[in-house]
Amino acid sequence: MGKNLYLPPDASPERRAAHAAYVAASDRLAKYGDVAALAAYRKAESEYGAAMLAEDKVRRPKSYPKEPSDEEMAARKAQWEREEREPTPLPWRVVHGLQWDDKEGLVTIEGANEDTVADNAQFYPHAIKAADAELIVTRVNAHDALVAALEACIENIKDSAQEIAENGGVKFDHDATWPEGSSIALAYAALALARGGK
Repeated sequence: MGKNLYLPPDASPERRAAHAAYVAASDRLAKYGDVAALAAYRKAESEYGAAMLAEDKVRRPKSYPKEPSDEEMAARKAQWEREEREPTPLPWRVVHGLQWDDKEGLVTIEGANEDTVADNAQFYPHAIKAADAELIVTRVNAHDALVAALEACIENIKDSAQEIAENGGVKFDHDATWPEGSSIALAYAALALARGGK
């Protein structure tokens, strides 16, 4: 088993030592086959793998990312903690994907940064963070009131426009296209978004 393990001629002393320990542990496992021999074999196998990796990092340093400094790790931790406190960036979208163990299919809510807000995975579903839960409840609870307010604003703007038109002797066109960027055009667009694009 271990004796057939490849050892290049230019292997480092550390790798050679780990290889020798691996071969010895392999021989002992083949000879005794007890729990202690198996534990020693697994340990030697792990140490040989670590020695191979350390040697490869020396030979091909560009293939391995640089280990972050303590300052970089502290900055990353602060960023992770900040992201955990803040809601996932908007807009969110619903992504449908098949899942082999779920006949209904996997449905995921993703943020603008493609982070998962929540999903319906059958096993180990993604837990929603508190900031996103607060955002969902706040926006959903305000939805109907905002829609009603937009509808009222649109009617008020149209009534005012009609009054101005009639006072100027102009017939008011209810089907007219409102100028892009105008208050009523923005209100119509927001109302359509609130109604799911309808």
